[in-house]
Order: sequence, then C-alpha cells, then structure tokens
Amino acid sequence: MAQKAIITSSNWETIAFILIDKVLVLNNPHFTRTQLMSSDNMDSAITISKILGHKKRPTHPEETLQKTIQNLRDKGYIEFLGQGEYKVTEDGFNKMEEEIQAAKDFFKPFASK
Repeated sequence: MAQKAIITSSNWETIAFILIDKVLVLNNPHFTRTQLMSSDNMDSAITISKILGHKKRPTHPEETLQKTIQNLRDKGYIEFLGQGEYKVTEDGFNKMEEEIQAAKDFFKPFASK
C-alpha cells in the first residue's frame, strides 16, 4: 500500500509555495510581491485554504501571505532581493516540490469535478 504524503508545513506555507510555483516562469527562481499578491492569487489562496482544511476563512489573506513570505525568508527558502523582488533558494525549490506533492492528495477529490 502506498504511503500517503504528509504536508509538513503550515497550511499557509503550503499555499505560499503553490502560489510561488504558479508565478515562476520557466524555472526562473525570481518573482515579485506584485505577482504573488494579485487578486487572482488571493482568490486562489482562499480556495486552497478551504481544500487544505483551514478552519476559518482568512479575513486578511494578503497580510497572512505576507507574513508567511517573511517566515519562508527566515527559514532560508526564499531570499528578499529588495524592491519587492524575491528569489527561491535551492532549499526552497526542494521544500516547494515536497509540499506541492503532499498537497496533491488533498486536491484529488476535486480533480474529477
């Protein structure tokens, strides 16, 4: 029997990794705060939080995501380059891949809808 993947980060770290992966272009590790905080991504963040089982609807997803980005920076997963630009580190790519793979189990029930 296959072992089910487990999300090891907070729901919001997983959400941040999913959104970062969404805005990265052709393996370029750079992204901007503007890209990440787009209204489309904020809508996605709320939807993803529900799928991951977040108990309440976030009232300020932009603030929560910004704090999460700071936490990812503090953990060494992303680097702040200044003027709203970030870079995903090698450890960040590895963690992002791990979290996205683990999150896929949560999305399977929605894939057939």
